[in-house]
Amino acid sequence: EQTTEEEFRMNEYDEEEESDGTKIFGAGLSGATYFANVEDDPYITLPSAAKDDVDGYDIKPTDNLICVAKLDGEMSAIEVHLWNEEEEDFYVHHDILLDKFPLTLEWLSYDAGDQEEMEARQPGNYLAVGCMSPQIEIWDLDIINTSEPVALLGERVKQSKKKPKVGTKGHSDAVMSLSWNRQTPNILASGGADNTILLWDLETASAKECLKIHTGKIPALSWHLAEPTTLLSGSYDHTCSVLDCRTQNGRSWTLDGEVESITWHRSSPFSFVAGTSEGSAVCVDIRQEKPLFTIAA
Repeated sequence: EQTTEEEFRMNEYDEEEESDGTKIFGAGLSGATYFANVEDDPYITLPSAAKDDVDGYDIKPTDNLICVAKLDGEMSAIEVHLWNEEEEDFYVHHDILLDKFPLTLEWLSYDAGDQEEMEARQPGNYLAVGCMSPQIEIWDLDIINTSEPVALLGERVKQSKKKPKVGTKGHSDAVMSLSWNRQTPNILASGGADNTILLWDLETASAKECLKIHTGKIPALSWHLAEPTTLLSGSYDHTCSVLDCRTQNGRSWTLDGEVESITWHRSSPFSFVAGTSEGSAVCVDIRQEKPLFTIAA
């Protein structure tokens, strides 16, 4: 029978395998080994695992981002989902905590950060967020664990019994809709609960035009897919309007309810579809006075 010393090889405990590291001798450090390259130390680094973690956070050109506004109790947040069809990945990449309730989201690639020179602006993944406050927040989606937006559009309204004035400084009430102009990337349109539409210059972070074409709140905006100066809007006053922002001339159509959403027809540049509070989907040809058809959704 083996003795306890032979079974557990206790007589070999002091025999250590040779290492490429340098042994350190001294009080409290006896037997410790120092490695000039930390990647050679197997006890404190996991190079492959660390690389996998970094790759998991990187946003690739083949990735698709889906942003979702979420309310959980009193906490508001934006969840950024990543979908990659080739790799069959779909998961929450990261989230952004907000201190205000979000009402509308709009993706854009224009860098609205505070850069002094135009050459410093780099295209990226940014998200404009309209909230219950009059300010518009722009967040950088490529930054993980960010605590503040890269830009704010509009001024914070002070608490007052008087209704604040509407003007080029920003909205006086909640921001309900946003639309980024892909043809003129420094232009962002916003519709508010103050019944106005503002056209923002992202380069200077200021509103250049204030359009008053509706008598109700504006929850829907959409720039034309090919004409960079043509803006479509929908309002709680039961109307949709198409406006040429150069001349501020346009026309309107009255629908069967409050307009809640609008979109340009992808295959017909002269048509758009609007959704109303009555559950209707209305298709309109902007060359005609009356809607083409209405579908009960």
